[in-house]
Amino acid sequence: MIRRDLDDVDFIRAKFDGVIPEELKPFLSLSEVDNQWHTCDWWRELWEQSPNIYVESVREMRCFSKAWYEWLQCNNEYARANNALLNADDGKYMNLISLIATKK
Repeated sequence: MIRRDLDDVDFIRAKFDGVIPEELKPFLSLSEVDNQWHTCDWWRELWEQSPNIYVESVREMRCFSKAWYEWLQCNNEYARANNALLNADDGKYMNLISLIATKK
């Protein structure tokens, strides 16, 4: 039995259903959201499709603010670019998830 923890996955709290919130439009395209940003339910349903995986838990992580704060403090051009996105989100939409699954 092999257990895998999948942390730091792009995550949104609720489906956007094809419409990006106005405050996030300058930073995200619909194709990015459709292909990369998903809810906990979406990740659970995807992983549960495998007959070889038992999903133990999928949950929001409590370290989001700390992780982003540390990321934004580093001297990295991508981090500096993400500052405006995080400010626009203002804790409404984005988070990180933890997905724990066991190989059957």
